[in-house]
Amino acid sequence: RYRGHTTEGYPSFRQIMDYIDFHPKLELNFYGLIGIHTYHYRYYEHKFNESNRTPEPVTASQIDQYHALFQTEILKRGLLITEGGHEMMAVSVGIDPADRAAIKAGKKPVPEKAIPYLAQIKGKRALHMNDIYFTNMCMSNETWRNHYVQLLADYVEERQHLSFVRAPLGDLHHNHCECENCTKEGLRPSDYYVMILNALDARFSIQVGEVSDALGRGRHTTRH
Repeated sequence: RYRGHTTEGYPSFRQIMDYIDFHPKLELNFYGLIGIHTYHYRYYEHKFNESNRTPEPVTASQIDQYHALFQTEILKRGLLITEGGHEMMAVSVGIDPADRAAIKAGKKPVPEKAIPYLAQIKGKRALHMNDIYFTNMCMSNETWRNHYVQLLADYVEERQHLSFVRAPLGDLHHNHCECENCTKEGLRPSDYYVMILNALDARFSIQVGEVSDALGRGRHTTRH
């Protein structure tokens, strides 16, 4: 059903545009816009290649414009479109994904309000490897789970043009919370993840029912 790719590596604006255009020619049917800010920052900084290419810094506003154009080109070709990457974990606790590089380089602090929700590893709640993409949350924390469910529900509601939205956890491994509540016997990260999905499903079921009642007709399907 789904044949396509998501953005990976450090592609330029032109490379992504060409890649989107190439998809339908291969009879692929979807494209995922994941990690655009991070990848563009890395590409245009020409990190690890400064001796051959002069850095061409881009702003978050410029990348937002690129992102909007990518969406237009994907939909113009009749492709399914998806968003939602590892950065969703950070967004759920108020960290801007555009700040990934600055936080990792120590140029911006982690917001104090986010720290209580970060996964506790070796007795400390902090970003795993100092990277928002590699960090999971304290999944036994019901307040955080409610934040995440609300974030995903709002994300879908505000982006009706998306075919589907991903709800991933942090990247890498050995980065799940080790606090007392998260490590209770019989409960694993996957169990908490199912709790999140069930809560999200219930939220959308309510929304579908409300729309059906307003239309005076039976339940119907949505793209959620």
